[in-house]
Amino acid sequence: MVQACFTLAFRCQTIIMRLIRTTSEEPELVSFSEEEIPDYAILSHVWEEEEVSFQHMQDPSSINLKNKKGWSKIVQACKVARSERWSYIWIDTCCIDKSSSAELSEAINSMYRYYSKAEVCYVYLADLRSDLTGRSFSLAFCTCKWFTRGWTLQELIAPKAVAFFAKDWERFGTKASLQGFLTEITRIPSEVLLSRADPSNSSVAARMSWAAGRRTTRIEDRAYSLMGLFGVYMPPIYGEREHAFIRLQEEILKVSNDHTIFAWKAPEPFIDYTGILATSPDMFEGSGKYEPLQPDSQRPFSMTNMGLLVHLPLLSSVKREFLAVLNCTSKTSKHVAIYVTKSHHHQHQYERARTDRLVEDDDIQAKCGKIQQLLFKAWDLPSFHRSNDNFTYNSISVSLSGDQGIVPVMSGSNSRDGHLPLAVEEITDTGDLSLGAWELRAVNEIHSFLFIHDPSQQPFVVVVGKNFGGFWLDLVLDLKTDRPNLKDIRQSYRFGKDAPGKNLDRISKFLTDNVAILVEGRRQGRSKSGDYLYNINIRIVDKTYSDIALAVLPITSSRCVFSVSISSAIKAGFSRLETYPDNVWEKCDSDTMNLFLDDATTLGTLCFQHEQSQKRFAVTLRFNLDSTVQSGVRSLMDTDSCRQTAKDICESYNNNQKQSQGLTRYPYDSTTYISNTLKGSQLDRTSVSLHVIRRSHSSRYNLRHNQYNAKIKVISVW
Repeated sequence: MVQACFTLAFRCQTIIMRLIRTTSEEPELVSFSEEEIPDYAILSHVWEEEEVSFQHMQDPSSINLKNKKGWSKIVQACKVARSERWSYIWIDTCCIDKSSSAELSEAINSMYRYYSKAEVCYVYLADLRSDLTGRSFSLAFCTCKWFTRGWTLQELIAPKAVAFFAKDWERFGTKASLQGFLTEITRIPSEVLLSRADPSNSSVAARMSWAAGRRTTRIEDRAYSLMGLFGVYMPPIYGEREHAFIRLQEEILKVSNDHTIFAWKAPEPFIDYTGILATSPDMFEGSGKYEPLQPDSQRPFSMTNMGLLVHLPLLSSVKREFLAVLNCTSKTSKHVAIYVTKSHHHQHQYERARTDRLVEDDDIQAKCGKIQQLLFKAWDLPSFHRSNDNFTYNSISVSLSGDQGIVPVMSGSNSRDGHLPLAVEEITDTGDLSLGAWELRAVNEIHSFLFIHDPSQQPFVVVVGKNFGGFWLDLVLDLKTDRPNLKDIRQSYRFGKDAPGKNLDRISKFLTDNVAILVEGRRQGRSKSGDYLYNINIRIVDKTYSDIALAVLPITSSRCVFSVSISSAIKAGFSRLETYPDNVWEKCDSDTMNLFLDDATTLGTLCFQHEQSQKRFAVTLRFNLDSTVQSGVRSLMDTDSCRQTAKDICESYNNNQKQSQGLTRYPYDSTTYISNTLKGSQLDRTSVSLHVIRRSHSSRYNLRHNQYNAKIKVISVW
């Protein structure tokens, strides 16, 4: 959902509500006073292109209106509501006049209440196909965009009845019937989803953790979309950016004595000590396990012009640092403490230290002295008056100039824990190898990218940092190991090592005596959201190249999903002949097969046959306990039984006879290619290749599986 939420308008000093009448020939808006509001249904969806606005609905006979994509959504929603005998429905795109700031502000503050008063909420998932079945449908449902949006969180919790619809408006479940999936995806307990427990009974940290990882079109809406969940109200001020989340926490502190609001962790330590309040819901991602301890007996908070007054027991730690014990525990009954230190700027003020850590200990409460009154700096945000938003880049993309033997390995940033594998995602029209895009929204945020120059086996790291004027680049060579600690490299820039100049957009260094690495930044226009895009291109002087993929960071996983594209084989005259084992393969559509590996010792084989020449080949994929991928293509004899051969391959692998089947081991999730040439009167010089690339690791959905794209490509040269 985007910023508009519910519809209120002012007419003769009377608040009215606009609803769409579903029983009329064409959907039309009808206004009601607050006392006259009838029973109504409500729609929850993700905004797309060509949505119908309130202004468009003023002329319902307009041809342009009915040609918009959003019109069919309104018509179908009305049809569903009418079939269930609801005469009215509310849809956020057209029932609110967003040109009125007063009406918009009133709507945002009232949205949770109106969703809770709706008789039923229809959730429309435009990116979910209803023709999928089994595990393919479950996977598609769990990865719908609707689960990643900020506004949809309260739209799931507030209504008592929620029904889910796929792209073609086929109803496939309700909040009650899908509670298992919904809890796994959203981390919201079933009791809250089913309205058996009031959300306010959950701790502040738990409710914040439900919002972690969700995004909104406007940064401010991440805070505004949570007001109803915490029962607080504040006027929206678009332009305040991250400060909106600070204001939200200040409002929560006025009505709550829950110390879990301080139990947050930053992905990495801030460049300086910071305030006691978090700057994003993402900092509460792992804090859902914390619960308040006797909140009624705790002394109240007090906000002053110098900061937040909190009463906490202190325990000396190291140097100027202390452990402040919060009045909350984890679910294992361990007390929770945060690191604090005295401010360098104000003698009587404290700040958060080691913001990437929380301490859990059984006996820490007994070690502390008496409770002290502490004055905390409440928050610390960048000085936005120093920046110029017209020249601020918020998104970077990284690419390699063709295949020059530079192998991407892994990347990391100070905005999230751990490191992620780095691989080629696509080949651009200019022949560059695109490695993807990353957001850099916080000043002093740093990204690091590890590469290996394959001919020389020399590793190097490209460092990208953001400052108030844009980006700076650096190139780190002379590494002692081919797997350097990227976090330590980033920390060296953030704690003591100066960035190499301001807005440096080009840097080059010699990797070996005759090979130089050139890193160049280029501005590439704006994105649809208005952010400037910045491309970082990496290339070398040496024109020799290698396509050998090297090992990357291992990721432990208990499940793996391969999405196998077979369209190229079908176009070349091959037909899918056999799959083995049958229970791990599932047809997604005519061009795609999904392979589900629930057990790390399981692999799958897919066999094809050429319709004219009867030539056959087999494709095999395997995911191991150490998160390595094994894959291969093999020609089959004409006399071979496809099913028996596929079974033999699987059994031989389970007996660790790897090399006998000609499959090659590719560590972890680097981009992999395997090819084979078929022989035959009609297939001489026909090459079959298998390209495997890691798509994502679904930890954000708490599904614990890796996703890979595997593309079978058949090329004939006559």
